[in-house]
Amino acid sequence: MMNKVVPHATPIRAIPRPPRITREVFRLMTLADISDPALQRYFKLRKKVFVDQLGWDVPVSEYGEIDQYDREDTFYIVAERDGNCVGGLRLNPTTTRFKFRGQDYSYMIRDAKLGLLPSIPADLMTEDAPQQRTTWEMTRVISQKEPVHLRNLIDQAGSFLQRRGVNDVLFHSRPGAGRICQIWGYVSSPVGPVSAIGDHKFQVFTVSTMNYKDEAKKQTLRRSN
Repeated sequence: MMNKVVPHATPIRAIPRPPRITREVFRLMTLADISDPALQRYFKLRKKVFVDQLGWDVPVSEYGEIDQYDREDTFYIVAERDGNCVGGLRLNPTTTRFKFRGQDYSYMIRDAKLGLLPSIPADLMTEDAPQQRTTWEMTRVISQKEPVHLRNLIDQAGSFLQRRGVNDVLFHSRPGAGRICQIWGYVSSPVGPVSAIGDHKFQVFTVSTMNYKDEAKKQTLRRSN
């Protein structure tokens, strides 16, 4: 009996999968969402950047870097990609008033100017810090690796604040951030000198939300449940 000849199979060349296209998911959050892993990842990223990398002497909790300016009326925009936090920012109204350890506080930039925050130079603004409904403060801005993350975050903040009737934000960031916002089409100008916090330089800018173009916004801002 002859053995049956089985043709030798030609190996199939593996076709590489195309890279998966991922986009940031932006979430508008408050402290009411503290149990949400997305907000916790943002606080942990803040600790990594501001405490571990920049060496700031700021409070750290089990959730990450959180201070007295993380309050019930604070809003956060958190950017995530593939379940990882790639950026975020904190928004506070300049009309905020609260007591902390017996001391009257308002918002970070104003309190620094009043000398209430020794780690931040009191001359960070040349004029009085505003206290008005149409101006908010934007701090703890983090954008990981890609500049597009920062632009998307600023656009999301502009869209949110514009809907709330806010015209301007005080933006505490690196000295080049104001110029970058101008390149992206925002009206931005410094309102104080370049100052140092530890070994790193920062500056306060005012950025107009009225330059935000809604048609340029491609991402959907989702309110977390």
